[in-house]
Amino acid sequence: MERMDTVVAVAIGILAAITVASVVALVLVCRNCYCQQMHLITLLHKNSSGLVPHCIAILKTCHYLTNRLVAMAMGCSQQIHMQEAMTDIIAMAKQITPRVDEVVWSMYPPLDPRLLEARCTALVISVNHLVYVVKNAYHLAGTLDWTDQSLADVEDHLKGREGVELGPKALRDAGLVSSLQNLGHEVHDYGDLEFEEIKDDPKRHNINNMKSVSEAGKKICSAVKKVVDAGKICITLGGDHSLTTGGIYGHTLSQPNIVILWVDAHADINPPAASTTGNMHGMPLSFLVEEVQPYMSKIKEFDWVKPCISAKDIAYIGLRDVDPAERWLIEKLGIPCFSMYEIDLYGISTVLKMALTAIDPEGRRPIHFSFDIDSMDPSIAGSTGTPAMGGLSYREGMFIAETVANTGRLSALDVVEVNPRLGNETEQKHTVDVALDIIQAVFGKNRRGMLPPGFFLPRMDP
Repeated sequence: MERMDTVVAVAIGILAAITVASVVALVLVCRNCYCQQMHLITLLHKNSSGLVPHCIAILKTCHYLTNRLVAMAMGCSQQIHMQEAMTDIIAMAKQITPRVDEVVWSMYPPLDPRLLEARCTALVISVNHLVYVVKNAYHLAGTLDWTDQSLADVEDHLKGREGVELGPKALRDAGLVSSLQNLGHEVHDYGDLEFEEIKDDPKRHNINNMKSVSEAGKKICSAVKKVVDAGKICITLGGDHSLTTGGIYGHTLSQPNIVILWVDAHADINPPAASTTGNMHGMPLSFLVEEVQPYMSKIKEFDWVKPCISAKDIAYIGLRDVDPAERWLIEKLGIPCFSMYEIDLYGISTVLKMALTAIDPEGRRPIHFSFDIDSMDPSIAGSTGTPAMGGLSYREGMFIAETVANTGRLSALDVVEVNPRLGNETEQKHTVDVALDIIQAVFGKNRRGMLPPGFFLPRMDP
């Protein structure tokens, strides 16, 4: 009985700590928003990864897990016969409270994203250990299957999409604008689009954050259309690939005759109902392709986007992680698809020629080049949210970019999934450098060497 009292006391302390932590975190968010308005933009940029909401969600899930596990310990205490098992449960439970405190204190400004992420990870590991210890103590793993979904939700918040919003800044800081100017281009940087945070945004129609991604898509659509209407080449930096629903649709509103060169490890054409994750970055093409619409449900929030391209207008290059519904659609609709298998079989030069010929036999239509950094092998560009082994080599990626440049028909470029918060510093730098090299190659930088405008070597007098 004494051991049971200890468990209850520890549990009450843990639950109180987590509850207070959630309140403190919310107060911190409110204080930053309403008491430091002069620095709001700076704060948003510094914390543009949205870490604080993710951490609050992690705290709530840990509260839920701990609450149910402790209730199980109290209700099934007679099944624990070994003092060692009870000691382990108490020891693991005691580790959770300081982890909660560390997470809360890490949310105080100035916020260090790396430290906050590390402390959230430590909290999650402690809760994972508690789950394992309770399962082992009761020998009833099957009755604790409900913990798997909760832990999966926490994992989503830990790795999710946070950090990918920092991709544009990382590319700018690496010299994107000046490097394009040095190639002789006039560059206008429109800055980051600002998206309203919709707090009450539950999963609907199997789409996570449905209202948010729809509203963001509208803004991206308008921004891309404005640039293309002005006769300029539009570069859209992500962010994840969900931006292409608005980006491609906006492009077609200005140039209806475009073709899509989609270089990616993933097909991103899942109808929402077929998605296994509910993440919009795996669905963007499904809203755009005319032949996919019979497999789409009516979603009022996406009434603003209309099917605008045909399946024959898309060519995939680099696929190697494709969902069943996507594979089925690719085959049924006859979408030109060149996976890593075809690249290994024919070589990148032949594959690229086949892809461009398939979508534009006469070589006259504007090209929308959508490039996901995870198309590259993780060994050279690993700082991305959904890496897949066996990807494009650096040389293959550069060849694709240089060939697109040589067509003279590039009209829009997407560069997505660069996540400077994932991986170690070397991996982060390599990923940003690879993305920057691809962009420069698309705009004319050639590995054979470059001649500045008007350059010549004067003859020397004898």
